[in-house]
Amino acid sequence: MNTSLYMIRHAVSPYLHGQERNRGLSDQGAADARRVKEILKNEEIGHFVSSPYARAVATMQPLAEEAGKEIILYEGLRERAFGTIGREFGDEELLAAIRRSF
Repeated sequence: MNTSLYMIRHAVSPYLHGQERNRGLSDQGAADARRVKEILKNEEIGHFVSSPYARAVATMQPLAEEAGKEIILYEGLRERAFGTIGREFGDEELLAAIRRSF
């Protein structure tokens, strides 16, 4: 038995300062979510797992509804912050931050 895993990054959402968890999709993002549904609707997908962020759920929702499945929210898939906006990391510093975040 083969298992396939489809990874879907959230579609386009407008940046709203302080609204990381709650911001939805832009019009383009909603159109992209419908496109994802059209591309994957004939696949036999057994489970839908998403970050709890609204934009991630909204990206997956059309496909999950098409499949008649619930979306399981998993906190471990949320965004990770590595430092101050605008500050660049060197490769070693970035890798160390990623290791610490898991």
